Amino acid sequence: MKNLKQIHLMPAIALVLIAFGFYTCNSLNNAEQKLIKQLKAKGLVAQVISAENFYKGISPPHFDSIAGAVYKPSYNEEPEIPA
Repeated sequence: MKNLKQIHLMPAIALVLIAFGFYTCNSLNNAEQKLIKQLKAKGLVAQVISAENFYKGISPPHFDSIAGAVYKPSYNEEPEIPA
């Protein structure tokens, strides 16, 4: 009988951990959505930069006018030191 209680306790613990994980992910998503709305209210909208253009160092369209600075691709200046 004692082993039976322990067997039922394990799924209950797993269920609590899964529920906590869903709650945490949902609260993070809500915080992100709130931040996106705040940035959108200021006129900032996220744009996707393709990986190909990123690696080639090609600037996103209208980057200079939006950012107010020239696009400077980043790279590891000293390969001996990990980025």
